[in-house]
Amino acid sequence: MKGPDAAPTKNGTDLKSGLASAYSDTGQKDNPYADLGVNNRSVKVEPWGKGKNSSVEGILRGQGYSLKEIWSKGKDGKTLVDRVASANKLRNPNLIHDGQDLNVPSKLKDEAAKTNTDNKSTTGDKAPVNQKNTDVGVKGKVANEQTGKTTGANSPVDQSNTAIRNKGGSDNTQKAQTSGDKSPVSQRNGALANNGPANNDQRAKTTGQDSSVTQRNGAAANNGPSTNKQAATTTGDRSQVDQRNSAVSNKGPAINHQQAATKGQDADVSQRNRAVNNKGPVASQQVAHTAGPGSDVRQHDSARNNKGDVSTTQVAGTKADKTKIDQTAWTSGNQGKASTLQRAEAAGTEAKVKQNAVNTGNKGGQVTQQAAVGDKGTVDQKARAGKDIKVEQQAVGRDGATVKQDINGSTTGTQKAVVKSGEITQNGSATGKVAQEARVLGKGQVTQNGSAFNDSQQAARADQGKVTQNGSVWGDTAQAGRGNQVSQNGSWVGKSDQFATGKDVTQKGSLIGQTNQTVAGQDGGQNITQKAGWWSDSTHTVSTGNGDNKISIDGNSSSNTSNIDATKGNNTGDIRLGRGDDTANIKLGAGRNRFNVDGGSNYLTRDHDKLNVESGENRVRLVDPDGKVLYQSDGWTEKDSQITAKDLEEINLRKSKDAQPYFTWKKG
Repeated sequence: MKGPDAAPTKNGTDLKSGLASAYSDTGQKDNPYADLGVNNRSVKVEPWGKGKNSSVEGILRGQGYSLKEIWSKGKDGKTLVDRVASANKLRNPNLIHDGQDLNVPSKLKDEAAKTNTDNKSTTGDKAPVNQKNTDVGVKGKVANEQTGKTTGANSPVDQSNTAIRNKGGSDNTQKAQTSGDKSPVSQRNGALANNGPANNDQRAKTTGQDSSVTQRNGAAANNGPSTNKQAATTTGDRSQVDQRNSAVSNKGPAINHQQAATKGQDADVSQRNRAVNNKGPVASQQVAHTAGPGSDVRQHDSARNNKGDVSTTQVAGTKADKTKIDQTAWTSGNQGKASTLQRAEAAGTEAKVKQNAVNTGNKGGQVTQQAAVGDKGTVDQKARAGKDIKVEQQAVGRDGATVKQDINGSTTGTQKAVVKSGEITQNGSATGKVAQEARVLGKGQVTQNGSAFNDSQQAARADQGKVTQNGSVWGDTAQAGRGNQVSQNGSWVGKSDQFATGKDVTQKGSLIGQTNQTVAGQDGGQNITQKAGWWSDSTHTVSTGNGDNKISIDGNSSSNTSNIDATKGNNTGDIRLGRGDDTANIKLGAGRNRFNVDGGSNYLTRDHDKLNVESGENRVRLVDPDGKVLYQSDGWTEKDSQITAKDLEEINLRKSKDAQPYFTWKKG
């Protein structure tokens, strides 16, 4: 897994085209009157206002046109009123409503923009910088730029910009730098109800001790897109960064970007982005890194009820021991696709990563969670998503790491985790299909719980530990497990395919549904238990390794097949075929084998349980439950194989699979 600075660019590329499309529809519209040699403007209809903006004719007169110019027909046979109706898709130019925005031609000149530039710096101790600017009702675009710098101790920088109800857009820019101890930076930008785009940009740097950075950007009810950007770095101890961006009810796309880095001890980073009810796509990005002890990262993002696609990216990294990364992303009710990426890397010992993503009520999308931790680290990943959302969870950890992954909702998804040693727990979706992969390289254990009401695919490996796999409640289950101990439980209702390798293996098939179980041989001795569910046509397959092996098979239903390859090791087995029309196939080796094969209590009126034994050149003895010998090879001794048969209808002994039986026994 790459470091936290390696953020993907795929979402950004898709978003760029989306922003361009939305931008053309909000605030800065194309000029459909360019052939007239005039500019265009967006004018709000005000039927009860004091001006003339109660009709198309009145609006045009307010833009410098005479009645003759308004009603004269051009080369295309249309009046200016007709042109306005066409440009705004009005069926009837006389039917306009209060608050409606109309794109109209204008002979008026744009008001000159207002620019405020404020540069201040101090050099001594206790020499703060305070900068404040407010613009209300300016007839044009507003640009505010503040730059503050202090070098002494106890010399904070405080900056504030506010732009309200201006006739153009607003650009608020703030830059601050302090180098003395106890010299924090506070920055606030606000843009409210401006007739144009709102751009808020903040940058801050502190190098002294106890010199935190606080940044606030807000853009609301502006007639155009909004952009909030924040960047902050601190190097001193106890110098935290707190960033907040908010974009609400703007008529265009919303961009919220945050970057922060701290190097000192106890220097946390907190980032929050919020985008609600904007008429366009949303792009949110948070990047944070801390290097000092006790320096945690908290990232929170919320995007709700926006008219467009939503892209959320959270990237965080910490270096010190016992640090925490907490990422939360909430996207809901947006009229477009919603894509969420959470990436975290906590490199120190006993560090913790927590990722929580909610993606519901959107028109498709994806959730991706990636995390990496060091020795004794902890990863907790949770995702709740809707039907059309795909979830991917990935986690890696070093020695003693703990990983927990949860997917909930109606989503489909994948879970992947690898730790050098430790514990992995994976929980599947409520109703969507989930694929799970987990591996513990050293000592440890894996627990996998499948989907509640859909198919589950599970693969786990813990060579020096325990693997537990629980399949779907309602749906098909495919399981592959390898470990010192393996326990597999199939579907409650659905087909179960189970494969396992281990010293101690227990397989339980579907409660209701076909079961196929396979255990591969492993040298050193094995303890194997297989049990089918209450369904027919199940298959049990066992291959033994060198050593002393114990096998237990319970067919538990009808028309089952048990295949046992006992050509290696010394094997002891109890085989209960099931409830009728079952077959057991046993292939013997040179070891000392003891098998009990029981046809079981049959409930079928036409029952035929069969035992096929492939002995090769090995000696074998066949007896009934009372010890009566049915067949015995010449020279047989207690070191050779023996099979006890009970409640069977047919027994065949062969040298090889395709050879004719050299002994056959049939009931009756």
